[in-house]
This record gives sequence, C-alpha cells and structure tokens, in this order.
Amino acid sequence: MGGTSALHAEVTRSTYDAVARQFLERTVDRRGTNQMKRTFTAALPSGALILDVGCGPGYDAHQFCLDGYRAIGVDFSLGMLRLAQQEYGGCGYVMADMRQLPFLLEADGIWACASLLHLERENFALVLAEFAQGLRPGGLLCFSVIKGDGGDWDTRYGADHRRWFTFWSETEIDGHLDAHGFHVQDSVQSHSGNTNWIRRLARRV
Repeated sequence: MGGTSALHAEVTRSTYDAVARQFLERTVDRRGTNQMKRTFTAALPSGALILDVGCGPGYDAHQFCLDGYRAIGVDFSLGMLRLAQQEYGGCGYVMADMRQLPFLLEADGIWACASLLHLERENFALVLAEFAQGLRPGGLLCFSVIKGDGGDWDTRYGADHRRWFTFWSETEIDGHLDAHGFHVQDSVQSHSGNTNWIRRLARRV
C-alpha cells in the first residue's frame, strides 16, 4: 500500500471516528438503498451469512439480522463500531481494513454500500481479490460507488474532517469485476442530490 493511499485511509478513518454520531443522523434513512438491498437478499439462501463491509454505525447489518440472516459488520473505524454496538447490538462487529481482511469465510454475500468509494484505484483490485476469497463459489457481492473521474476529498463535515472519495466509470468497474471472476447480475445507476451512483450486484463464478 502506497504512502498516499495509507494517508487517505487514515485521514478518512479519523474522520469517521470523529463524526460517527453525525453520520448516523444523516444516513439512518435507508430508503435510497432499499431496492438494492431487496435485490441482493432475494438472491441469497435462507439464513445466509452476510459480511457488511464498511458497515458504519451498523444499520444495514442490524436489518439483515432482523430479516433472519447471519450478518457480521466490518468497519475500519472504531468510533463507528462502538456506535453500532450501542445503537444496534445483537450482530457481530469486527474492526478490520477491507484491504486485509483478518479472516477467511465462505460467506454467501458481501454487502459494501458506499464503502468501496474510499479506496484508491491501486487498491480496488486487491479488495476484489479479498472478497473473492471470502465468498463461497456462487456467492454475491453488492456494492455502490460514485460515478465520475479522478478522486477528491469530501469536506461536508468540515475542513478538519475530510474523507477520500475515488470516482469511477461503469467501464472501469465492470472490467475489474470480470478480471476477478465476478459476473454482473444487476446494474443500476441512480441519483441522490448531486451524486450519481453506480450500483452492482455480481456473482462470484
């Protein structure tokens, strides 16, 4: 992992530690992800094991558990995980870097809602390889990233609380998926405010 990449990851983690409660208040309304989540879970077996990678304050992992799935929330931010335990205890939560997952599980599904967007381009392929190892054959990966070019710091929580965002084209995303043995099952573009999202549901071949 390069020095710039490590810096971006550490600054972003520090921001999430500091703004965890604000982030929960801004994002607890999950209506924008409901269709994506329904498509994902409809393709999973009953009682499936789901890794929620970049789980933040835990709302999605908690909902998966309520719906009868076995969910484990994974996040790089201790502040987020502490808030998840406080607000949505009951699921398992693990502090980990998605670039180096500390366990190998044959999960049925990986849910990565608006978390892969923090990765530098140089690390995207690495994480897809990690996910391929963590999924059983035929397992599902569902994720969303922001459409665009290049990358930049997001400062909506203030100049002292920056988050790194990398922007993607559909061609780039689909090329990476194909190269790492994922077959796209569902492709969606959606809009939220001024943000254009690329959403993918892909099956590990």
